[in-house]
Amino acid sequence: PGFLRPRLLAALGRARRRQLALLVAPAGAGKTTLLAQYAAEHAGPVAWYRADPTDVATGVAEHRLHSALARLVGLAPADRYDLDTLAAALAAAPGPSLALLVDNLDCLDGSAAEQTLERLALVAPPTLRVFGAGRRMPALNLFRHELSDGLVVIDGDQLRFRTWEVERLLRDVYRQPLPPEEVAVLTRRTGGWAAGL
Repeated sequence: PGFLRPRLLAALGRARRRQLALLVAPAGAGKTTLLAQYAAEHAGPVAWYRADPTDVATGVAEHRLHSALARLVGLAPADRYDLDTLAAALAAAPGPSLALLVDNLDCLDGSAAEQTLERLALVAPPTLRVFGAGRRMPALNLFRHELSDGLVVIDGDQLRFRTWEVERLLRDVYRQPLPPEEVAVLTRRTGGWAAGL
């Protein structure tokens, strides 16, 4: 969907087995679009959880996260899931890799769902890749991932459109090509911000 950016998809692809990838950037930077594009290209099953501030306020965030994981491996719906049971089901799932995509990760700050994600990063099988997108770095203990070189972070600067990407976007998607000097001005004025473009 949308304008594919191979350099960013390749960066997400570096989140190999048992690794965590985070997209951390302001609103309108293209985080959700990039997650959707990665999901479309991912070879194995994908589960989405788009967090909402009301999820934390009503206490359903952890349940919705567990439900997304259960759907990923085909577990029957349940009122409550045990993380160890989910981890065992994830480990037994066939296929090369599973992907859990959590959008609006910043909405989970300080919640039980955030703690579940942190624990999941420690107990999940090597076939699970977790991708989170939010406006700021989560308060997860990422020390283990950083030490093992298992953390991929894509920030606002990396999500920023480069001049050549703006040129291709205008030409191939919007069918409104501009001369190179105008593309350069537009890129500079928008700062390469996806929503601005």
